[in-house]
Amino acid sequence: MGDRCSVLGAGVLLLLALTTSGRAAAAAPEKWPPISDADRALKDCPGEPGAPAVYLYREEITDHDEMVFRAFRRLKVLTAAGRRWANVEIPFTDVWTVGKIQARVVRPDGESRDFTGEFFEKSVARVGRFEIKAKAFALPAVDVGSIIDYRYELTSDRNAAISVDGQDMLDGLRLRRGKPEEGGVPDAAALLSWPIETWDIQSPLFTRKARYVYVPINRGQISTSGLRMRLAWVAHGPMRGLPEMKDSRVVIELDDIPAWETEEFMPPEELRRMGVRFFFCDDTMLSAEDYWRRECAAWRRATEKFLGQAGDAASESRRLVSRAGTPLDKLKALYERAQRIRNWSYDKTMTYARRKEQKVKDNRNVADVLRRNGGLRSDITRAFVALARAAGLSADVARVVTRDDKFFHEKLLGLCRQFDSEVAVVNVDGRDMFLDPATPYCPLGVVRWSCSDTTYVSTSGEPASFRTSPVDPPEKALTRREFALRLDLQGNLSGSAWVSYAGQEALVRRLDHIDRDDRGVRKDLEAEMTEILAEGASVSLRELDNMDNSEDEIRAEFEVTIPRAAAVVGGRMLLPASPARLGPKYAFRRSRRTSSVYFPYPRRESDDIVITLPAGVKPEATPAVIRKKRSFSEYALTCAVEDGTKLHVRRDLVIGQSRIPAYLYPVLKVFFEQVRSGDEGQVVLALARK
Repeated sequence: MGDRCSVLGAGVLLLLALTTSGRAAAAAPEKWPPISDADRALKDCPGEPGAPAVYLYREEITDHDEMVFRAFRRLKVLTAAGRRWANVEIPFTDVWTVGKIQARVVRPDGESRDFTGEFFEKSVARVGRFEIKAKAFALPAVDVGSIIDYRYELTSDRNAAISVDGQDMLDGLRLRRGKPEEGGVPDAAALLSWPIETWDIQSPLFTRKARYVYVPINRGQISTSGLRMRLAWVAHGPMRGLPEMKDSRVVIELDDIPAWETEEFMPPEELRRMGVRFFFCDDTMLSAEDYWRRECAAWRRATEKFLGQAGDAASESRRLVSRAGTPLDKLKALYERAQRIRNWSYDKTMTYARRKEQKVKDNRNVADVLRRNGGLRSDITRAFVALARAAGLSADVARVVTRDDKFFHEKLLGLCRQFDSEVAVVNVDGRDMFLDPATPYCPLGVVRWSCSDTTYVSTSGEPASFRTSPVDPPEKALTRREFALRLDLQGNLSGSAWVSYAGQEALVRRLDHIDRDDRGVRKDLEAEMTEILAEGASVSLRELDNMDNSEDEIRAEFEVTIPRAAAVVGGRMLLPASPARLGPKYAFRRSRRTSSVYFPYPRRESDDIVITLPAGVKPEATPAVIRKKRSFSEYALTCAVEDGTKLHVRRDLVIGQSRIPAYLYPVLKVFFEQVRSGDEGQVVLALARK
């Protein structure tokens, strides 16, 4: 599995014990494949000259009959920088048992050394309460010219599989960042397609040869609930060849696979990388269009059935809106009620396993949700839509493709794998509003950025009518900062900063910290503030408001110190115009780019900075007014002297477009260089003569 990360699809979750740290070799070692003379003699990567290392061979075998994934890697270190590949990490989550790890180093002189050291468990990434871990080990005595071999297995117990929403199947022996459980899946036994496995072909290194094998359940032919299902697959990215079925196995062998290049602000990788997606599909389907028409119609029927059994929704809706004067007032009252429903998707104590243990049944309709005052994300969204309809508002459920990790692929069959979240669409005063009542702390009128500007299907219109959700303007993701700072004669700045995060900026921070304690929140916000200030700055959070509610703004107050902010040169001080600057993530240092630039959402940041000067220090020169505007962004900076004792700097940066094609990268790069130059523009201050 190596560098790959994916998700268990359609709500399937496997629960398996983690392996514990210990010695590497437990089972009897297998023999290593022989090394060819050509591989021994290789000095440089033919397909990528100057590469630090190269995969000579990669093999992955996914066996759904045995419920095991096997990987083998052989790589060669070509430069001193390539020695970092001697540090091996095997990613996994708590759904896997990692075993049979074996490794060796073949040195340039031909000596082979088996690895007998320790391997360790480490955390690689965390998204909310979901965590990806790794088994890590470091191979010793690796020099330029060394060849590294290693292999391992990931196993799971089919009997340990837990079915969610009634679906008992597996979406591959793989990893992916977890998302809150959505729900809203139609009768799983009648689903027309099940995602089952994914091959990610490209890796961070050029690969000379690779082999991928998939062994499907029951030779790729299964029957369930009267449906006959067959194995199918879709290739994506710049594939060179297609998989073939051989002896009930799907196999592909490839040569000269380009390395996957990581760039700043890349679009979701899934469908741009070379890869293959496997799924089971109804044997009677005639085409992708036939699938989407039938599957979307089934989702709509199931959703309307859920909405139609609303219980006391009508009477509760009347009570909630009885004092509301306008349709928007009604909507606000209903939205607040929906957000008070206990959200099982974000509740650590209400996992699927816990609900099953406590015999908490799934909600089958809106009446269940309101009676229990609890549910998954889709339950809450649908309850809100039912309340809105009962109040006389035109409301629909929309199922969207969350674009934080993918874009819609029409040939990839899998409704709930792609359309993996639900939001509400309510018409108010002739305007459709997209609302996200099932996301904690989400203000009215805001949806998670991953649900904006993306493909969705709705309970109205044609069943397979693919539409695009609106994208919010930059003003709905606004960061405002106010600085009141004092400069001393040594060039140090100190004082206070007040920051407000509004709309999307507030929601992003709330969700990022939904499971963090106060100390963790404080640490992260201080680190974020420190990143935009000059090197050596120290920041302390004094107050924080609205982090755990649905108010439109989060407000924070910081104590700020920036040592040596100004340089003392002779009888003058040189002070950068703005203490707030672009962070390193906006460096865009590459001269060229292969992928488009993908900002999560349009945003705006506005700074109002007042710097009080020391007695006797007089401004001699300030930067000229700067105004830069492109089709995708704007930047403005002004610096004025007030009363001869203060500098007043106003700075405004707008990213107005979230997707910027690669051919515009040179323009974008120049723009951000101009922003950086403007932020660092010098104010010249004359020191009083002694």
